[in-house]
This record gives sequence, C-alpha cells and structure tokens, in this order.
Amino acid sequence: MRKNLLFLILLFIFLVGLTGCATKEKLFNKDNFKITLTDAFKEDDYKGANYYFISKKAGLTVLEESYDELAKLNLSSESTLDDYANAVMEANGKNIKINKEDNFYYFTYDSTTENDRYYDMSALYKGKNGFWLLNFFGKYDDREDLKNDFLKYAKTVNVD
Repeated sequence: MRKNLLFLILLFIFLVGLTGCATKEKLFNKDNFKITLTDAFKEDDYKGANYYFISKKAGLTVLEESYDELAKLNLSSESTLDDYANAVMEANGKNIKINKEDNFYYFTYDSTTENDRYYDMSALYKGKNGFWLLNFFGKYDDREDLKNDFLKYAKTVNVD
C-alpha cells in the first residue's frame, strides 16, 4: 500500500512537471506586423532589425524594407515576391531553392558564427509599404524540430 501511494505521488509530481513546462501560443502584435510564436519567446532589441524575438531554443529577426529603400535595387510596389526573393539571393550571394506558400516565400540554409552551427529559415512577405524579411534561427542540432516550428510560425505572419 505504501509503495502504491509513493508511486502515485511521484506520478502526480511528474505529470504536474510536464504540464508546467508546456508552452502556449502567444500573439506578438506590433504596429504593422503580427506573428504567433510561443510564450517562450521574449521581445528584445537588435540593431538593424525592426523587431527581434528570442527564446532559449530559437530566435527571429524581422526587417521591413520600404519600397523607397528598395528603389536602388529597381524594386517597387509593382515588384513581386519573386523579384524580391531574387534580390535577396543576389545581395547575399546565395542560390538556394525558394519554396512558395500561399502568402509568403521561404528558404532554408545553414550558417556558422563563432564556431557554432545554425539552422536558418528566411521568410519573405509583401506588405503595403515594402517587403519583409524574417530570419528564424536556432542550433543546427535542433533543426528537425525547428523546421516544423519555423514553418508553423511563418504561416501566422500578417503584415500591413
């Protein structure tokens, strides 16, 4: 009897611990940008980005490039996501397969900084005032989990 009671107590503690670690969806609603991540993400500042979100496992930089800024690359409000994607590839010296979703394009790649290897996914959107470049990143060893998470997050983006 005492063994069973101890087992039930330990099982209860284990189950409470599991639910305490679960993350919940969280909407980040900025002026002209919305995304649903999890409550594990916190907003922070990052030089060169409009918005920056970070968690223990992953991060996200968000950059809006206005049509005025992109005019030097011959991009305008008449340009398509294809045009912007090609300009991003050219500017970064990359030739990566671009995947197309209903309202955004994305591509994945690996990067290395300070001896750490990362898995990255960049997502591209067209808004009223310019194009948006989102860069999701996380440790390369976590890439299998991150692939699904990043795509799920990218599908929730709404830009004005």
